Amino acid sequence: MDAKPVKKRSKSKTPTKPKFLMGGSRRRFVVIILIIAIIGGGLAVYKSFAATPSWTYNVASNNMIGTSGASNSPCKATKVTDAAKNSNTVINLTCGGNGAPATASAVGASIAPTMIGQPFRLCAMMSGSGNINLNLSIPGTLSQQSVSTAATVSGGYAYTCTAKTLTAQKTGPITATVSASRLNTNVRVASMTIEQMPPSYASTASVKAPAPTK
Repeated sequence: MDAKPVKKRSKSKTPTKPKFLMGGSRRRFVVIILIIAIIGGGLAVYKSFAATPSWTYNVASNNMIGTSGASNSPCKATKVTDAAKNSNTVINLTCGGNGAPATASAVGASIAPTMIGQPFRLCAMMSGSGNINLNLSIPGTLSQQSVSTAATVSGGYAYTCTAKTLTAQKTGPITATVSASRLNTNVRVASMTIEQMPPSYASTASVKAPAPTK
């Protein structure tokens, strides 16, 4: 009598874990931490590339200068060492009366063709007391685009920004100034920042705009 063929039992396939999840809870924990770190690093790199362009000026970098008013003006710009700013050199704008303005100024980066139509603003880190004027402009041969904001400085160092943005309409340098021309002004300018804002940024009615994006 012929032997009956023996049927082979099919082995049920048990789902296997990915290799990186094998080896115990400690190994899985380490792998998960590494994945989170890689994702976080990627987001940080993306944010750094997505950040809006900005240009910062100060005395230490030799790209911010002070200019006194005319020889007979009571408004002066001097360099002083300020302990409140880690003994860094700042520009002190003072006015013993009303007169031709003393200024802290810088010439910004040039507007490239790809920046046409983008809004910019000026922020200054200042302390002291008195009335100043922030001005941001893009000089042109036939006309000059500019935005100006009058502000009152009072107290310790804080950012004050132009209330409105300036939309670049042509290529060329950006000029930024902080000026003082009124009696009893004693303001120290530690730095200025010209910042390109996102196209969706809306100008505010207050000069106390957020500090420049880092």
